[in-house]
Amino acid sequence: MEGGVHKADKTEFKECFNLTWKQPYILRLAFSAGIGGLLFGYDTGVISGALLYIRDDFESVDRSTVLQETIVSMAVAGAIIGAGFGGWLNDRFGRRPSIILADLLFFIGAIIMAAAPIPGIIILGRIFVGFGVGMASMTSPLYISEASPARIRGALVSTNGLLITGGQFFSYLINLAFTKAPGTWRWMLGVAAVPALVQFLLMLSLPESPRWLYRKERLLPGECLRSDSTVRDACHANHREWYTRGCPSNFGWLALVALGAYIVSYSPGMGTVPWIVNSEIYPLRYRGLCGGLAAVANWVSNLIVTQTFLSLTEALGTAPTFLLFCGISAVAFVFIFLLVPETKGLSFEEVEKMLESNDYKAWHGARTQESKIP
Repeated sequence: MEGGVHKADKTEFKECFNLTWKQPYILRLAFSAGIGGLLFGYDTGVISGALLYIRDDFESVDRSTVLQETIVSMAVAGAIIGAGFGGWLNDRFGRRPSIILADLLFFIGAIIMAAAPIPGIIILGRIFVGFGVGMASMTSPLYISEASPARIRGALVSTNGLLITGGQFFSYLINLAFTKAPGTWRWMLGVAAVPALVQFLLMLSLPESPRWLYRKERLLPGECLRSDSTVRDACHANHREWYTRGCPSNFGWLALVALGAYIVSYSPGMGTVPWIVNSEIYPLRYRGLCGGLAAVANWVSNLIVTQTFLSLTEALGTAPTFLLFCGISAVAFVFIFLLVPETKGLSFEEVEKMLESNDYKAWHGARTQESKIP
């Protein structure tokens, strides 16, 4: 087994506040790496507003639902490649270089989109942004968790989820701010280059993950445990807010309330927890590779949704389309209940032993499984 045994502390957030108050460098590290989450959230939110003005500037986009879907979904297609490549890059070169490369790709993509003369160049920029988003979506929380003190790592990694939601909120403010400005969508898409540049500069002054250094035998075990101990919550939120076309009925207010309820329940649940579990169930030597594969699966699912959503609503209608997604969610509920392990309060070593057990049953819960661990 790799790393030391750690029990989750119930006062983790209190300890996080106390420790970061005394050692602000820890909080700086978490927020610097967490800007990747901000970029992630910004990209998913900004395109819904920018697309409206792209349609005004390009008649070909306005006439073609498929072209609109392609502009949105090409970032997801790029993210599939970025996540897959990022898994290998994380294991080969480290977490820090992966974040820096993701920033460069995101910056390049934002500039390309802002200067795009034709829809095809916008699509090219979206692909570059997707490369960066896919790579950052798995690397940022992993870096935070591996470089954080064990007893507060869950609280610190949650800053990534906070910044994803913050990025979405920021994107709506930017959309609002530039609705009357010349260039509208160019500013909306180009502003993303600023936080990417900021994170790039901040990451240059931060160290590599101690876990990765230990794995590469560049750090003594004692040093690794003192500075890190165990990885935990790789906290991604993948809010699929790629399209926003308003409320086209007399019950628009009800749709707005339902959307708010969805965001409130999704953010701390399906938007966060699957990524936390995904970061805890793999051995350290395979964590980058397996995390990349999981991210690819996630982005492939996103690509299917974003590339077909408008076509489905036109072919089936809005209500049947959402009922289709509701049915998929019901199947997911059964799948999660029967197969997904509970890892709360367990160290990586205990999770590995639990999953190796012959009588392991996911629905028994973490505490029942923990009692069986020798």
